[in-house]
Amino acid sequence: MPAVEAAIQKLYRVGEFHSEIGRIRRDGTIFPTVTNGSLLRDDVGKAIAMVIVIRDITEQKQAEEGLRKSEARYRAVVETQTELICRYPPDGTLTFVNDAYCRYFGRTRESLLGHKFMPLISEEDHERVQAYFASLGREKPSSTHEHRVIAAGGEVRWQQWTNKAIFDEQGNVVEFQAVGRDITKRKQAEEALQKAHDELEQRVEERTAELAKEQRLLKELLELQERERKLVAYEIHDELAQQLTGAQMRFQGFTQLCDQVPEKAQKAFAGGLRLLGDAISEARRLISGLRPPILDELGVVAAVDYLVHELNEREGLQIEFRHDVPFDRLAAPLEAAIFRIAQESLNNACRHGQSDKVRVELTGRNGFVRIEVRDWGIGFDPEKVEENRFGLQGVRERARLFKGHATIDSTPGKGTRITAELPILAKPGPKKGTGTVGMPGTPEKTNP
Repeated sequence: MPAVEAAIQKLYRVGEFHSEIGRIRRDGTIFPTVTNGSLLRDDVGKAIAMVIVIRDITEQKQAEEGLRKSEARYRAVVETQTELICRYPPDGTLTFVNDAYCRYFGRTRESLLGHKFMPLISEEDHERVQAYFASLGREKPSSTHEHRVIAAGGEVRWQQWTNKAIFDEQGNVVEFQAVGRDITKRKQAEEALQKAHDELEQRVEERTAELAKEQRLLKELLELQERERKLVAYEIHDELAQQLTGAQMRFQGFTQLCDQVPEKAQKAFAGGLRLLGDAISEARRLISGLRPPILDELGVVAAVDYLVHELNEREGLQIEFRHDVPFDRLAAPLEAAIFRIAQESLNNACRHGQSDKVRVELTGRNGFVRIEVRDWGIGFDPEKVEENRFGLQGVRERARLFKGHATIDSTPGKGTRITAELPILAKPGPKKGTGTVGMPGTPEKTNP
């Protein structure tokens, strides 16, 4: 056989040989062997014998083939994984990376192996990652953590890594094996969810604050209504009740004097009728002051016009009413609030202002209705208003209740201007138009 002849020639030439040769068993099957040969020589160097040792290496070959196939399967599994796989000793020098690892970071295997992985981690996470690896040991051989990395193209992305420590016989960590995957979308979703949660919490807090404010305003309105009820009760007691009591007494006197002194009885009857008429007028005034029927029938412009006309006749003042509004009717609560603000402001001007003229303006602009009442009287210091003066406080509270605001501008000796602006809540209807209502001969503009 050529292989055997070559082995013998090599044996004579160099004195020994080693070769793997397939041999045939008795059953005709071929099995692998390792043949080692050496040449024996005498004292003068003459070849006198050959020593040939043949060893069956079938099991060795089978083990090597199994190992080769296992390695091939291992590489096939590792290289086809979408997860990133790497190995490294405790100093972080990469000793193995799979294809997915290379693709993710946009690097070649040669540029990664033998270099540390820490430069691939986002700098702000270095300290946290180092602390994590320091925590791994016998009691905690593996764990999972998340951190940011610098991916291909310099993009910062999130990864989740599961690291397992491998120990030597003395219990020292000799290597880490790690499997990682990209979790950027999940982190983005978590951040979006957290942002939405924070925004919802903020809206809840804002709404809670709004509700608390509304409750405070409602409480203030109820207190205002209670004070107004007391004022109405005082007016009924001081005016209406006394007039009715006087009328009752006159009619009682009429009954007693009717047969005895007819002339005095007639005077008592006439006095009773007069007092009863005054009581009816006072009752109507009170009802109109609380809520005039014209407010429900024709709206706030007509109601303020009626109020100005009534005060002109009763107080003898020169009150001018100007209006320029883009609506016909407003929501009923808003109309009532505007009317009451105008009423309180005019009452303040008539009772305390000591001015010969008063101007009322009702306008609508940019989604707001504005009511202004101005006089040129004695004025006052708003900081020194007595606590039992509820009218001006009621103006402010009504404006705030409708998410508007009111200002009271007054200086002693220079008159008073009360202004309130409230958001418009209008009913459908044609534009009301403009106009000026006042005493005959009232100029269009009244200057101080």
